[in-house]
Amino acid sequence: MINTYVHVSTLANAVDSRLRLYLGDILDFDIESVIPDSITSQRGSWESNESSSLSPIHLVGNLPFNIAIPLLIRWLQQVSTQSGPFSYGYRIPITICMQEAVAGRIVSDALMDQRGRLSIIFQNWFDCRIKHIFSGRAFVPAANVNVAVMQLIPLKRPLVDVSYDLLDKVTRTAFHTRNKKMGMTMTSLFHQETCDEDTRELLHRAHLKSDTKCLTLTVEEFGQLAQIYGDIISRPRPIHEQIDKKINEKELTFELGETYVRSKKLETKKKSKKDWDD
Repeated sequence: MINTYVHVSTLANAVDSRLRLYLGDILDFDIESVIPDSITSQRGSWESNESSSLSPIHLVGNLPFNIAIPLLIRWLQQVSTQSGPFSYGYRIPITICMQEAVAGRIVSDALMDQRGRLSIIFQNWFDCRIKHIFSGRAFVPAANVNVAVMQLIPLKRPLVDVSYDLLDKVTRTAFHTRNKKMGMTMTSLFHQETCDEDTRELLHRAHLKSDTKCLTLTVEEFGQLAQIYGDIISRPRPIHEQIDKKINEKELTFELGETYVRSKKLETKKKSKKDWDD
């Protein structure tokens, strides 16, 4: 990294101020801080046809594979709320290198084996395209996997108007056991005492059968599931309050379908392993 920085510094010096270098961790870097005032003061129109093609900002990255997905997820969350560098009215194009297999999951359609959580959440907010595939042997040192150049352009409007958190939770749950029926997998979204009833309501309102499998669903269908799920968990549930009051001083208490373990000596939240992928 330092050697590369030294060589690129020579190039920066040759072109005066047209190239500026910043050395740091991209996951901690404040992109908005380096966007010129001349851009931030003239807001674009997010829904115009030219918002992406005429964007004065373009995010380009050739990043380690373990950095690419966390960074893209952050940008995805910002696109969903039009915040961060996406708050200036421009649908900023993103061009980034990543593993071919991961790129394949992002662009995968329904019924394809690669279909997963990443497919749904990215396609809801982006036009996702693989522009080129490089053999791993093209790199020095050679990579063990092929590399895809992917372009992501924010959509004028998401396919489904739903919050990132809700869509992420529903898709993460559905694809955790991707080969099981939705009638079984979606029960884990809800309070233990009412999960069967809530799951039946969720699938009924979404016009889905209990034996439906997640690989067959479109982005729009997942978005509708997330909207309905959000409606169900936002309703006052007297039975939940009764259960919480009854067992609060004993062993368990519940919040939005998640389980918390409580003891006299230690109170800890039961967590599952967090994975950026499916």
